[in-house]
Amino acid sequence: MTSVRRKNRCAVAAGLALCAIAAVPVVAQSARAPAAGKGFVQTIEGADISGTWVVDGYVPSARPTQEKMLHPLDGGEVPLQPWAESLYRARLSKDKTADAFMNTAAYCLPLGMPSMMLGATYPFSILQTPGQVTTLHEEGHVHRQIFLNTPHDPDPDPGYLGESVGRWEGNTLVVDTIGLNDKTSLDLLGIPHSDKLHIVERIRRLSHDKLENVMTFEDPKAFTRPWRFRRTYSLQKPGVHPAEYFCQDGQMNTPDPVTGRPSYPGGSAAPP
Repeated sequence: MTSVRRKNRCAVAAGLALCAIAAVPVVAQSARAPAAGKGFVQTIEGADISGTWVVDGYVPSARPTQEKMLHPLDGGEVPLQPWAESLYRARLSKDKTADAFMNTAAYCLPLGMPSMMLGATYPFSILQTPGQVTTLHEEGHVHRQIFLNTPHDPDPDPGYLGESVGRWEGNTLVVDTIGLNDKTSLDLLGIPHSDKLHIVERIRRLSHDKLENVMTFEDPKAFTRPWRFRRTYSLQKPGVHPAEYFCQDGQMNTPDPVTGRPSYPGGSAAPP
């Protein structure tokens, strides 16, 4: 069951106490509206990156461990701090075993950022509206809001999706994300991060059918330096769109009868 955090904000005006109570799901992204401009007419800015997309180069969990590892754009291995390196190596050593690392999605929790932009071959759609870009994801049935030309909240509530603000630099959408919790991982193998993870994405359309996302990860608690990773996505045919996908009994959260760990569709103890 999704827990709900309630915030009370009270203001006193003209001798009357006015109190607004807003219910905000913990797993939801910060519900912030873009700053309103003058007048009532707004236009959609930037390049057209709308459509339904699927990630390229996804490596299923059944493949060898080395094939599934993320590597920085400039080569080598992810520059992890000692504690994060030790944890990651321990997780790698258990890959292909009954104790293999299980990400948050295996427990009916959001996959979160950045995995939701890196992960499996489930489609996601990009919608562009005045002042906002929204991504709608089939996996986990979550949506991500990117508020344009507005600053970050000075103290965002930590969450699985974080808080994303963006701006256009020519034909490239630059997205800045903070406010992430430390419960997720960067990939299926369990690259850890802390609540100080800061992500900058540069998203642009390479051609009509191809989208590029170059991500920069910065986390002084978990990484020894900032590093970059690149993903591309392929445009899907008209009529393809994210389908209904909810974590429920009989699917991902059903315990495996042997290991007692959450199982995936078909009863396996590892992602398909």
